[in-house]
Amino acid sequence: MNWTHDGQRWALSAAPRYAVGYRGEGDYPMFIDGHEVDSASTDAEARGKMECVYEYEEHGAELALARLRLSQARARLAERYPRAAGDPQLLSILEGLGDALGVGPEAGEPEREPDAWRCQLEPDLWLVVDASQCIVLEVTTPAGRVVRRVTVGNPMVVSAMLTVAQAEQRRILTEADNERVMGIHDRRRAEGRLTKSEAVEWLVRRYQVGRNRAIRVVRELEAGAALPGELEMTYSGGYWVVPTAEAEGSSQS
Repeated sequence: MNWTHDGQRWALSAAPRYAVGYRGEGDYPMFIDGHEVDSASTDAEARGKMECVYEYEEHGAELALARLRLSQARARLAERYPRAAGDPQLLSILEGLGDALGVGPEAGEPEREPDAWRCQLEPDLWLVVDASQCIVLEVTTPAGRVVRRVTVGNPMVVSAMLTVAQAEQRRILTEADNERVMGIHDRRRAEGRLTKSEAVEWLVRRYQVGRNRAIRVVRELEAGAALPGELEMTYSGGYWVVPTAEAEGSSQS
């Protein structure tokens, strides 16, 4: 099968919805319709798995029909031509056909007993208690076909790590939000629009006046008083407006 390369991802030419990425040495994630469904330690292993999934999903009906026809042919052969059915060369051919038709993520797997309990966590992720009372994470395609089942060996460790991951997620989100807010304040100050405390600091720094005097000036401007033009500060839209070239550093308190 052919693959096309696009940045850090390779997509199956026949069906680009099946893709393989690269996150670092020994880490090749696999995607279906943009959803990560598995990972492998080598590029070849990841592509091979994706090719199997593609064949199974895209041609599952044809493969099932071919398997049925092969099973029927074996049964008919054994019934009508028992001597030919025991021929080693014919048996080898039939086994080869069976191997070829068995390609797919579920081929050759024994039929499982029904799961005891299951809960959908995400559109493509399920939490399962299987028939042997093991806790299992099940990854499916958006269409619901099982891609991989992973048995959870130590549920307590997984639960603890989820708590740690949530705390880390909150920390990262808080940092990102703080950076966003700081960016907004930086842009506002660059435009010469200052808050009350920033305006006080600007007056102290620019005109070398006492802090009490600067506080009175800021309050007078807020109340609508007209101040001498040499102060180069006005009040508008809830902010104290100063020349943009002078606004830098006004956030210090």
